[in-house]
Amino acid sequence: MEPEVEMERRLVCPNLDPGALIGPVRSLDHRVLARVAERYSAAPSTFGLELRVAYAIEAKGNQDERLRRPYFRPAQEPIIWSWWEKLQQSPFDPSDMLELASLLGGKMVGYRSREMVSLHGLGKHHLFYETPTNSKMWITDAAAADLMPGDPARKALYRFARIVAAHPLTDANGRLARAGLQAGLARGGLITTPCLALAPVFALHAAEIRTALAGLCTSGDWDPYFEQMGERLTDAAQWVARA
Repeated sequence: MEPEVEMERRLVCPNLDPGALIGPVRSLDHRVLARVAERYSAAPSTFGLELRVAYAIEAKGNQDERLRRPYFRPAQEPIIWSWWEKLQQSPFDPSDMLELASLLGGKMVGYRSREMVSLHGLGKHHLFYETPTNSKMWITDAAAADLMPGDPARKALYRFARIVAAHPLTDANGRLARAGLQAGLARGGLITTPCLALAPVFALHAAEIRTALAGLCTSGDWDPYFEQMGERLTDAAQWVARA
């Protein structure tokens, strides 16, 4: 029997009303995104992009240890490239996603059967992800959103929120969520390659992203989440443009 946890300490991705996908994400700068997509339009150009962006962020005086994670793990870009077409498909294949996450994480992962908690939490509280039972719905929910009419950036950001809240795997959930987000942007025609180097930029803005996700899961209101995350995507594009 799964332990009961206070709702304010648990991420639970709210149901997605089709209307929440309608309209542009105003905080997303499509011009800088388009420039980055054009500059990094081929596979060789994206290799080592996370490392270059992490170094650029550190060179500006940011010393968060999480920014150094790209230095100590398998290069993500060639792995994502090898799965790029499958990541854009809908629905995801559960076995494929396990294999991809294992490669991204550098070790074998599986679908979890126990509670999972974030070490960073929300303020002084531990932050639990969805229960193992609810976490199994992430592929079905993401596929349903892909079929709805709406803004491609919103659909891609829904993918990210759904995977993060579910945290369906024993490890590499963040890496899979970021890969799925970029592939969602490509599915919607906003980029053509995994060109955003999300890991170091999202580490730099980890507090803001946790706040956006917590606000979404508490209020069920998607608009503030989309706008806050649109800013993070713009940040990512701007850092890549500088790197």
